Amino acid sequence: MKKWLLILGIIGLSLTMPAQAQAVFIVDTGAGPADANGVEIGFNFTNWERIAGQFSISDSYTVNSLEGWISTLSTARDGGLSDIVVYGDNADSVDVGNELFRGSFTIANNTVGWQGVSGGSLFSINPGTYWIAVEMNEASADAAAMPQPVGNPLALHRRSEAYGVPNYSNIEDYSVGFRIDADLVNPNAVPEPATMALFATGFAGAFWRRRSAK
Repeated sequence: MKKWLLILGIIGLSLTMPAQAQAVFIVDTGAGPADANGVEIGFNFTNWERIAGQFSISDSYTVNSLEGWISTLSTARDGGLSDIVVYGDNADSVDVGNELFRGSFTIANNTVGWQGVSGGSLFSINPGTYWIAVEMNEASADAAAMPQPVGNPLALHRRSEAYGVPNYSNIEDYSVGFRIDADLVNPNAVPEPATMALFATGFAGAFWRRRSAK
């Protein structure tokens, strides 16, 4: 009987322990083509091109990485210092006054692939609608491209052509690549009342059987 009490105790302890974080892609459009061409980002000799895509989440996460599918295979695009940014949303517009995260990275020259910021636990994000954007640094006067299409594009994209603070005033029918890796903590980490009641009933039954056997 002591064996069964021990087993029930272990089960009860496991039910009350916090769940481990689960790594998921909260945004994953899939990769774009391995192409030299694509939607311009950075300096294009007349203005600055920045691209943002809208996404929504229904749970809270800790973000581990943010990336865009970026190409510098063309001789006209040599990469350089860039930022990847997460903004809030305001009626399907990029809320540049509500910046949740900004991280800098260097877009590699003569390459194509996922590029961005990673390192684990970059920032926390709650349920809601947001924008992820790639913004090359104006001081570098460099450029790159985001080849399209991707398999699962975000539903809404905006482009900014402004110097200085981006405005994201242009709605675009883009199909560019973004992905965000994050950790989700299981919302059911605390056992439900029915689960706890079942455990209590089993424990009480085992205790009663032990008393009856005496």
